[in-house]
Amino acid sequence: MRQPFRRAASQTVSVESVDGHRVFRLRGWAVESNALLLVGALEPMALEEGDLILDLRHVDSMDTVGLWVFTHFAKCLRGRGRLVLVSPPERIRRRLLPLTEHPALGNVMIVRGFGGLTPS
Repeated sequence: MRQPFRRAASQTVSVESVDGHRVFRLRGWAVESNALLLVGALEPMALEEGDLILDLRHVDSMDTVGLWVFTHFAKCLRGRGRLVLVSPPERIRRRLLPLTEHPALGNVMIVRGFGGLTPS
């Protein structure tokens, strides 16, 4: 008998507020199985005025749906703020780089460390 797919505990994602409002730390997997959780947790912030700063240091994996989630946030912020992605691991940074060059977005930044960043 075939066993149902069960997501391993290591394939979860968590979203933690760092400053109580516009800076969040993500941990785990930004993948299809976690997309609704990410959108549910962060979309309200992406629909408000100001920058959305995401600390990605502890993101272990990202698939194409995870990339879509970040694209979605950038589109929500268009004309109101920037999507600032802080310190993603190198393999994830390479997947996110096209967002910084996408002519229809123009509001995505990838930075190493917070370096005085504060939400606008």
